[in-house]
Amino acid sequence: MLVEPEKGFTLILPSWSPDGSLLSFDELLYMEGRNPFAYYDFAAQQYVSWDEPLGNYDWSPDGSQLVYDRLTYSPQGTERIYTRPRLEGAEELVSTELEQGYTFYPVYSPDGRQIAYLINRGGPESVQHTLVVQDLATGELRELGSYESIWYVEWSADGNALLFSAGPHPALGCDWLFQKQTRASKNIALVCFRIAG
Repeated sequence: MLVEPEKGFTLILPSWSPDGSLLSFDELLYMEGRNPFAYYDFAAQQYVSWDEPLGNYDWSPDGSQLVYDRLTYSPQGTERIYTRPRLEGAEELVSTELEQGYTFYPVYSPDGRQIAYLINRGGPESVQHTLVVQDLATGELRELGSYESIWYVEWSADGNALLFSAGPHPALGCDWLFQKQTRASKNIALVCFRIAG
């Protein structure tokens, strides 16, 4: 067994830190939604439990921080993006305040300087989501576009592009969209991929 549960909970949804030295997971307490966050540090041989659910989260490239949204089940309309050091320190609000809506699904860029996440300005019933990239040092927020039912945002390895699932897009004839941003010009190119089947 790679990691033994220390509190008697089944461990689910494993996720490696980018360097592979940490393995995070949820401690199964509830049958639905996200469960309390915990991780195992292989270098220190230490099991660490935060005793609270984080929702959707991502490790910083160096494994020193986490970014998360506290979306633990269905949206309440108040979810925001936070960062928190893995070892010591307090939670910090990163996303901008919204008059209405919520933010969710944050992912670090490969260099750790930006995060991409989604904004839903229509509330929990809306399926329109805006993809944004935020610079962590300056707070500058760039909107890359609004899409229906966008999900599963991933950065390319070089940090110059984002890949995500969105749709349906019958007018475009595609199931997946590829959003590309270039650092120099900050131009955006949209390419759609048709998934066979």
